[in-house]
Amino acid sequence: MLSFFAANRAVSVFTYSSHLYLVNSGQGSLLLPFIYYRFLTLRYTSRRNPYCRTLFTELRILLEHFIMKPACPAFFRRMCLNSIAFISRLAPTGV
Repeated sequence: MLSFFAANRAVSVFTYSSHLYLVNSGQGSLLLPFIYYRFLTLRYTSRRNPYCRTLFTELRILLEHFIMKPACPAFFRRMCLNSIAFISRLAPTGV
């Protein structure tokens, strides 16, 4: 039962990329990514349910571990680190 809830949290986070795809392909509303971003920020700042924040932290650590390997190309490492920095700036600070 616990794995079901963990999968549900991951799906709610990864759905944002599908929303961006729908907007870029012309099948979704332009407001959809902004509304979903607001939903994710409210879920991230929830004191009662810290699982979304934990999931983002685990994803960041996993990606940083992967890109620090010597086999990772430098341009990909730089792109990932810049993306992590940008997403960290978007994260709410009042947690």
